[in-house]
Amino acid sequence: MTRPIIFCDFDGTITETDNFISLMKAFAPREWEAIKDDILDQTPSTKEGVVR
Repeated sequence: MTRPIIFCDFDGTITETDNFISLMKAFAPREWEAIKDDILDQTPSTKEGVVR
């Protein structure tokens, strides 16, 4: 029996859409937009932004 392989790409390098953004749109509070903008501007590190 073969087991399925699941690839998760959270930074958009192998997918057409960014899975992390999709998850945030579905589950994060409204404040995520400002945090996303900060991360894209590289104000905090990605790790710090995800923790926020």
